[in-house]
Amino acid sequence: MRAYFKAKIDRHVNGMMSTAFAPLPPNVIRVVGDVTSSTIVVTMRDGAEWKWTGGQYAARKVNGCYAPLMPKVVTS
Repeated sequence: MRAYFKAKIDRHVNGMMSTAFAPLPPNVIRVVGDVTSSTIVVTMRDGAEWKWTGGQYAARKVNGCYAPLMPKVVTS
């Protein structure tokens, strides 16, 4: 998921000038939420759901906007 989220952050910061592209990983069916959402739910092929926290932003601006930080897995 790290490469997927990294591509989403790059897309948020650079817009159409972004060259990063990352499809969903092979075992992931769907992702509900984005790196700017406070909660991201990732559904796997086996039915397991992983929750991630997002919506945090960097302290400095990049290309005129605050870049979202990498989401983190919720461990409980």
